[in-house]
Amino acid sequence: MQKKAKDFLRGLILAAVAVLLLYFCFREVQWNEFLYGLRTCRWWYLLPAAGCAIVIMILRGLRWRMQLLTLDPSTKRITCYNAYAICMVSNMVVPRAGEFIRCAYVSRHSALDREGKKLAPVDKVLGSMVADRLCDTAAGIVLIIITFGLMWNRFGDFLERTVFTRMKGSVALAIIAAAAVAIAVLFIFLCWKFRARGKFWNAVWNFLARAFEGVKSIFHIRSGWLYLLYTALIWTVYWMASFFVMKSIPALDGLGPADALFLTCIGSISSVVPVPGGFGAFHWLVASGISSIYGLPFETTGILFATLSHETNVLTQILLGTEAYIHESLRKK
Repeated sequence: MQKKAKDFLRGLILAAVAVLLLYFCFREVQWNEFLYGLRTCRWWYLLPAAGCAIVIMILRGLRWRMQLLTLDPSTKRITCYNAYAICMVSNMVVPRAGEFIRCAYVSRHSALDREGKKLAPVDKVLGSMVADRLCDTAAGIVLIIITFGLMWNRFGDFLERTVFTRMKGSVALAIIAAAAVAIAVLFIFLCWKFRARGKFWNAVWNFLARAFEGVKSIFHIRSGWLYLLYTALIWTVYWMASFFVMKSIPALDGLGPADALFLTCIGSISSVVPVPGGFGAFHWLVASGISSIYGLPFETTGILFATLSHETNVLTQILLGTEAYIHESLRKK
């Protein structure tokens, strides 16, 4: 009961942060101009953008399944797809909670070994999820480095003013992050050191060891090239989604594929802010990019693009998550 209360409080605080960010983004919006932008929007371009969100969900499920097959060869594609779809909707309520839900979902459908134990227990699946997310993070960093490296003359000033400048003043944040890593490493060491001296330490160490087996699953997949191809396709489709949303707004007619790639990169940076569904953080960062780089109004064109891009993705994820939940309910019957 106490844990549920803590989770609820945490979700409430993060939701409040999201609302605060949205307030700062929309407080100076010229609503007449914003509504005019919506009326002049080419809505048909949002259909392929929504289609991109569906393709991304499928690709993510297929890529994660490659890892899970090393744990449980019977893992089905539909199980991984449903797990991801339900995960995304859950993350809109409580950030990162969906990651644990998708692990529990997959483990629930795991086959049993000869001893009646699950081939893919939650701890191992959790480890595979960590590897999956680390791969996404690494791919995002590589994409950002390549994009800004090749187009620094166009976009470098934005990074220096909005990211690097803030990072220079974030010494306290860096110290906190380093301390958190040090504490985590120390805790793992203590679990290993005292694993034979108490039930608690032994239980935690066994859990961590099994989770690490899940992390290692990424090194045992059948085809590393196929895994990389899935990863490249996921980010390519993200790029396409940004391009379609960009084409839906007449004020952005002068922009091209390179600009869509830039907007994809800065949108991905917002994912590090742990707010429900990326609300607020995505809107502020993307609208700031459009305003800073292209000289277009933050309160109209910038917010309009961010809103259409984010909400198209969110609504599609809600539909997919609902469909996955209904499918799972029918599977139970």
